[in-house]
Amino acid sequence: MLHRTLKLSLNVLLQHKLQNLLALLSVAIGIAVLLVMLSISQGAEQSIVERIAQSGANVLVVSAGRQTTFVGRREQSRLATTLRAGDCEAILREIPQVNSAAPHQEMNRKVKFGTLTISSTIIGTLPPYFTIRNYRLAQGHLFSDDDNAGLRRVAVIGHQVRELLFKDSEALDESILIGSVPFRVIGVLEQKGLTAEGANQDNIIIVPLRATMRRLFNRSYLESIYVELDSSDVMSDAEHHIRSILRERHGLYSVHKQDDFYISNNVKALEAQLQAARSFGLMTTGVSACAMIVGIAGLLAVMLLAVKARSGEIGLRIAVGARSRDIVLQFMIESLLLGLAGGLLGIGCGLIASYILPLVTAWKPAISWFPTGIAAAVDLLSALFVGVLTARKAARLQPTDALKIE
Repeated sequence: MLHRTLKLSLNVLLQHKLQNLLALLSVAIGIAVLLVMLSISQGAEQSIVERIAQSGANVLVVSAGRQTTFVGRREQSRLATTLRAGDCEAILREIPQVNSAAPHQEMNRKVKFGTLTISSTIIGTLPPYFTIRNYRLAQGHLFSDDDNAGLRRVAVIGHQVRELLFKDSEALDESILIGSVPFRVIGVLEQKGLTAEGANQDNIIIVPLRATMRRLFNRSYLESIYVELDSSDVMSDAEHHIRSILRERHGLYSVHKQDDFYISNNVKALEAQLQAARSFGLMTTGVSACAMIVGIAGLLAVMLLAVKARSGEIGLRIAVGARSRDIVLQFMIESLLLGLAGGLLGIGCGLIASYILPLVTAWKPAISWFPTGIAAAVDLLSALFVGVLTARKAARLQPTDALKIE
């Protein structure tokens, strides 16, 4: 019985190719839009979650603030010079929730190897910095506290620096010029990508702090201090303690004096971005839902027109003994066949579009079973919904009325 009804439904669909093709395309477009939008939304969320993991969920950054001075009537603002390596040591020593801390100073410098010259970010710091910032070695080894104490001119280079300066040759133990100072390459970092602010984490050279301050930058103050806590639950308490210690060390005893530093938490900014991505996901879901509704409406319109156009056939079948459930089954199968064919076409187009989008845009859709499964489920439910409506309408036709319409 089912086999015969399926064959009959296929024959009927093939007899009305144009209108059924339009119904199939309307469903396919709705499903494709839904799949692409869900993939883009999920990809945005995944990207931000990865950035949170990279930046460290329990890291605070203490940065030098801006100091305002007046020269004549002009107001000038410059970076505060009060943040020192001793502050980093005091934070590590006096706050029990602090797991590790690393001073940080950076500037852009020209870097030369052989005949090649590039511009790179030079970072002066201590060994804990690599762990705090989740940098991993691809080759060689990291510098040590002894290297820092001995003012040794050693460097760990980023992935992009290695690609630009050394190409296919070996980088380890080679000497590079940072400015006019030679440094020996002892390590190469794995590729890391961009920060949440868009800074390139692969075009960097990390060297011991003392060598940086004395031989490259000629400075005694820091740009920032990275502080890693035992857990993210103690961030508020740790931030309060850090502020108290630094105000005391910087001589800011009066409550009316502003901090000459500021404390930031990258995770808060990234979580705000994640919330924005989720809001964007809701908006795109709404857009794709509208496209899906248009697709369902197209399928429903075609099926209702089919019921009206074939009212004579339905009346004749009922008159010669066909049962209502036979009519219902036929229209259900026709609706499901159209819906499934449109759904498969839409999923195929959506997957192809998700693969192409990263090549031509900055979007990176997450191609996974989740959005594909959602699209397939919506397609199946839509086809069932349309099938039930049209089948009930067809089954309720009276033979005499149906034949009169014909």
